Amino acid sequence: MMNRKLVDEIKSIRSKLGNSVVIPAHHYEFPDVVALSDFVGDSYKLAVECSRLDSDFIVFCGVKFMAEGASLLCKKHQKVLIPEMSAGCSMAKMIDIVAARMVYEKIRNEFNEQVVPVVYVNSYADVKSFCGEKSGATCTSSNAAKIITYFLEKDKTVFFSPDFNLGKNTAFKLGIKEEEIIKVYRDLSFDRSCNPKKAKIFIWDGFCYVHKNFKVSDIEKLKNLYRNINIIVHPECDEAVRLHTENL
Repeated sequence: MMNRKLVDEIKSIRSKLGNSVVIPAHHYEFPDVVALSDFVGDSYKLAVECSRLDSDFIVFCGVKFMAEGASLLCKKHQKVLIPEMSAGCSMAKMIDIVAARMVYEKIRNEFNEQVVPVVYVNSYADVKSFCGEKSGATCTSSNAAKIITYFLEKDKTVFFSPDFNLGKNTAFKLGIKEEEIIKVYRDLSFDRSCNPKKAKIFIWDGFCYVHKNFKVSDIEKLKNLYRNINIIVHPECDEAVRLHTENL
């Protein structure tokens, strides 16, 4: 928690700078940071909101890939500042541009020339740029199904990264069969239990450690405690957790 002196100092600086500075904060931030912010949201919403403003400086309270997103969408005169450069997302770090290129080329050359990369917004700018370079796309958790469907309907094979659970749960939602999903491990090897040449989607073996903490036992405990409970889970959770809930 911020001390009173620091809070007062931030407020004093803001009053002097006026509308030339804006402070967006992600939902995950501590309450005292949120209290000092101008608006709160998820990473994409914050980037979009920032792009609609004319403030010269954007002090982004979130992790690095989120600040990158704001920087990509903001106006030319705007500068995006992040208070802590070491603030990172473990999932975003699980795939870099080198690995993305190598997997893409391996799939393309060995299995399917019609592969397109799709990357979750929780990733760094260079991987997003690579997807654009290869006529792929960036997605959020809410529109992943729509974007993957777009490419599948064009008879393309999708290479999805970095979150395996989001890719797998989205594939399930679209009715893609288990044998049409290939897991790509972080050592760049493939799950050989399925035939890669029949795959509709290759999914990188990344994950969010926070969402991995939710277990089936947690869901069962809640259902036992509250008979009429309606449980909603994020698609970054394990497949087993998703199967024990009503909503995704």
